[in-house]
This record gives sequence, structure tokens and C-alpha cells, in this order.
Amino acid sequence: MVALGVVLVVLVLVLAAAVLLGGPASYDLAVLGATVPVTSTGVFLAGAAAMAVLGLAVALVLLGLRRGQARRRRIKALRSSAVTTPGATSTGTAAAGSSGERQAQPAGADEATLDPSSR
Repeated sequence: MVALGVVLVVLVLVLAAAVLLGGPASYDLAVLGATVPVTSTGVFLAGAAAMAVLGLAVALVLLGLRRGQARRRRIKALRSSAVTTPGATSTGTAAAGSSGERQAQPAGADEATLDPSSR
């Protein structure tokens, strides 16, 4: 796999050098009814910039998905590790008739992180 990756990188570098150092051929590109003169180097660099922006966008989407998944796992872990006693309600307060003290919750946990309906 590493060898294939190295071969592909070398091929891309050779192609990029050939396009950038190649003749300054000029083409007419029609964009939304307007004709724009471009060179092969300009088209190549525009494509490279578009790929860079696409790569950044995909990286940001994946980062957001990972953060959301980690948050959901953390909330699930907090819910499963919350100390519950017989007669306690789902909010962590003691049932009517007992001392009325709050139940202990894991560090960093509050009702907002344990209760999804509060969002």
C-alpha cells in the first residue's frame, strides 16, 4: 500500500509539472454566457483549489460527525453511570417523603447534559 501511494504521488507530481511547465496555450471558456480566456495552467490551478476546498469541507463534516458521536457516547455513559436509588425520580431528586436532597451525579454532569429535552 505504501509503495502504491508513493507511485501515485510521483505520478501526480509529474503531471502537475507537465501542466504547469507546458505551453501557455490559451482557451476560451464559456461560463454562464460569458467567454473567459484561460490557460491550461489556470484551469489546473483552479481545479487544484477546488479539490483543496472540497477536502477541507469533507474534513469539517467528518470532524463534526465525530464530535457529535463522542458527545452522544459521553451523554450515554453519564446516564448509565448516574447513581439511582429506589424511589428516586429521573431528574436525580429524592422522592416525596424523603429528605429532599439531590442524588450524587458524575463529575461534569448536570441536568442539561443528562436530559435531551432541555435543548
